[in-house]
Amino acid sequence: MKKILVILALIILSVSFAYAVCYGDANKDWKIDTKDLVIARNNFGLINDSLFDKRTWIQQIDMNLDSRINILDLILIRSLIINNETNCDEENLSCSSFGYEYGNTSVSYCSNGEYDLSRCYNINNTCNDIDSGNDEEYNTSYVSFSVFYSYGRGCNGSSSGGGGGGVIWDKCDLTNNNLIEGICYANGNAGTKIVECENGCSNGACIIDW
Repeated sequence: MKKILVILALIILSVSFAYAVCYGDANKDWKIDTKDLVIARNNFGLINDSLFDKRTWIQQIDMNLDSRINILDLILIRSLIINNETNCDEENLSCSSFGYEYGNTSVSYCSNGEYDLSRCYNINNTCNDIDSGNDEEYNTSYVSFSVFYSYGRGCNGSSSGGGGGGVIWDKCDLTNNNLIEGICYANGNAGTKIVECENGCSNGACIIDW
């Protein structure tokens, strides 16, 4: 039984690194000791309603991830202490550790026990090709696109975001009378492609030979 608990505790501790969480560390000092065990005991029965916020101290002592602080959590924390698995690796925390694709390579620790993610962000691109489909080169139209930046929370608890957008109109290349067609890429970015018009180009569309 003891061996099973130790293995389970080691698995939980290793998973915590991927999410930048030190499971069992109730007071968030990046080590697991009797202070954390006392905090867990004092909050016995507490329901963890913050499963999606992996930075909260409640989440860190919910060792078996059942949304409640119970006897198994106390046993697992005690097992970590007994087996000297008491240190959490705070090094190499990056924006990607918190689910952000872009930003600083390192994340700092706030004085209030949170992480400063204000320089971590994700980018959401959207694109809409108005005349996408058959015979699009024979229709004068445009592509609309937008880019939105979503930043993480800073030490003060606030987050920010912003972005912009625009349109790309189909137009004729005056140098060779071909069409410059606005298109959308699979990743949501907008761009253009050159379409050779057999009968020339006029007003942003290839001329149809009737």
